[in-house]
Amino acid sequence: MNAYTAGTMVPPGLYVRARPFGVSVVSRAPGLLEGPRGTSYVRVPGAAVPLVAVLGLVLGGLYVVLFPVVGTVTLLACGAMRVWRLLRHALALGAPGVAARSSRRARGRMPR
Repeated sequence: MNAYTAGTMVPPGLYVRARPFGVSVVSRAPGLLEGPRGTSYVRVPGAAVPLVAVLGLVLGGLYVVLFPVVGTVTLLACGAMRVWRLLRHALALGAPGVAARSSRRARGRMPR
C-alpha cells in the first residue's frame, strides 16, 4: 500500500485517512486528492473493496440472526438459574435438622 498526501495528483481509487478518519474517492485518472493540506492517505487495493462489501454483508447477517438467539438464551439461562436457586432453597428448608438450626439461630442460641 502506498501513502499519498492531500493535494497531490493520484491514480483513480479509494483512499483512506486515519486522523481524522475519512474516505476519499478519486474517479478520474489522474485526480486530485482532496482534504486538509499535509493529511496522509493510504490507497485501498481494488480487490479489497468487494471483499469488504461481502464481509460487511456476512457480518450484518450474522448480527441480525444471532442477536435474538443470544438474547433468548441469556433470558432462559437467567430464568433457569433463578428456578434452580429457588428449588435448592426449597429443598434445603425441607431437609431434616434445618428447621431446628434456624429456630435456634432465631432465638440467639446458635452463632452465625
